[in-house]
Order: sequence, then C-alpha cells, then structure tokens
Amino acid sequence: MSDELGRIELVLWRDSWFDFDESPDTGDYVVGTVGWVRENGRFLRVESEHIPDGARAITHIPVESIVTRTPLIAATHPAVVTKLEVAE
Repeated sequence: MSDELGRIELVLWRDSWFDFDESPDTGDYVVGTVGWVRENGRFLRVESEHIPDGARAITHIPVESIVTRTPLIAATHPAVVTKLEVAE
C-alpha cells in the first residue's frame, strides 16, 4: 500500500454476521465505522489506527451492505497526514 492514508469517512453498514435470533429487535442491525477508507474490490477497507508499521484495527465491509458513506475529512485537508513521522 502507498504511504497516503486517504480520506476519513463515517460508513454506516448492515452487519451480516449479527444473529437476529439473539436480539429482541427484528430491524436492521446498522453499524457505524469511522476511519481511513480504501476501495478494495468487493470490500471497503476502513483503517481505524495507523502505527509506524502500517494500519491496524481494520474493518472490511462488503460493499453491498453499505448504507451510507459520509466523508469527514478529505485526503487533501491539512489535518490528514500522508506519511506518519515523529514530530520534531
């Protein structure tokens, strides 16, 4: 993967692994995930943390389960770093 982190988004999606038999609620089980987003074919990869060795706390969301995607910070925004470095 490149050094660029991409933009930060809030992704709302239906969790297909949720067991509706275990819940009194019979409606959709919508999950919100926030992080750096990368397009990855059938899945949207959302990275919640970045460390010097790369990403961790990664969620792979099937694109067909996505309800909405809301950009929070664009990749071009000054608050988004393109390479993790120790501040001097």
